[in-house]
Amino acid sequence: MFRFFSRHAWIFAVIFLLILFPVSLTSQARLNNRALITGLAIDKNESGYVVTAQIARPLSSREASGESAVLDFVSESGSSVTECVKKITFEIGEIAGLSHTNFIILSKAVLEDNAIKALDYFLRDLQIPTSVMIVYSKGNAKDVMAKTSDLDLSVSLGLQKVFMFKEEALSTLMVPLQNFIDDAFNPSAFSILPELDITTEETSSSGQSDDKSKSVGKGRIKYFTPFAIFKNGKFLGEINNENEIRAFLLAKAKNSHQFNLVIDGVNDDVYNNASVGVRVSDKNVKMAVSLGEKPTLNLNIMLDKVKLLEVNNNAILSGAYIAQKPYLTKTLERAIACQLENDLKIVFNKTKVIGADVFGFADFAYKFNHKEWGEFINSIPNADDYLNYVDFNVKVEVSSFI
Repeated sequence: MFRFFSRHAWIFAVIFLLILFPVSLTSQARLNNRALITGLAIDKNESGYVVTAQIARPLSSREASGESAVLDFVSESGSSVTECVKKITFEIGEIAGLSHTNFIILSKAVLEDNAIKALDYFLRDLQIPTSVMIVYSKGNAKDVMAKTSDLDLSVSLGLQKVFMFKEEALSTLMVPLQNFIDDAFNPSAFSILPELDITTEETSSSGQSDDKSKSVGKGRIKYFTPFAIFKNGKFLGEINNENEIRAFLLAKAKNSHQFNLVIDGVNDDVYNNASVGVRVSDKNVKMAVSLGEKPTLNLNIMLDKVKLLEVNNNAILSGAYIAQKPYLTKTLERAIACQLENDLKIVFNKTKVIGADVFGFADFAYKFNHKEWGEFINSIPNADDYLNYVDFNVKVEVSSFI
């Protein structure tokens, strides 16, 4: 038997090569027939939707000048997202590689119309991962999509990763499609979407301002952009003030979420109407619910590893630039706490008016006070208006300075 196989090994080798040869022959051909769509923008118009695709087109070695690919944009309109995507595929003349899509931009007009309806196609298309990031734009999503060409190529093609790994730097959250939809259909939850805003600065490629220098657009992603709030898929409003955004992230983001804070008007023996900048590195958020005579949400936040960054002070302290410790006073601790407590109360009251339970009162009460929660809901005329009967207490403390 061994002798037979050793004599006829070449036959098996040929059969093996014949099996692989058609695959290797056609794989590159199939790849050449695919257009890699890395992002999509959806706008609303009178007839339905306008969908814009961001397409990564690889460059040959002869075309490339430091970049391996360029971005193309193709827009089509239709009565549905399905029709728009079909037209885009026909326009580019290749198979649309939607599995590479990592972000979708919705215009504010789409949010106000029906964001869930616009995203239905992407939930049902198995080619598109449900981890795709969803953001929104104040103006036309198509215009914001066009500005991605001003970003570095790696950023343009991977906006999802930028948001994921730079949430702290951008003061935002990365919201996947699946999370957005799950929260939208949870009666006691709410959905959020961060805004994508790209600013463009005109710079000279030669570093000079003469007529011979070439004007080049350099884009960057704006930080502290608003959050859109939804309940049952319906757009309710925005958190758009910088202090409100910071306070919202303080309560909702992960414990290691870092942020900077400026406190004005600090006064004691060390400070005289000072403006103080600090950075918070760690935090611990604890929530408790009371469902007695007056339902109350109690939020306790402990700030840790707080670093004093800057002091603009009218007072002169001996040895001010030698030692940091004299500045780390109880007055500073209370100033930090009061600023954040006030901002958190503003966020709660603002979102309470529009019916958004942003701090998760209902979920917490149902989970840990199930019996009392049922009694409370049955005691009010309309269960959907439960937030109107809830008070909010918040306490912020500084655990340590570094």
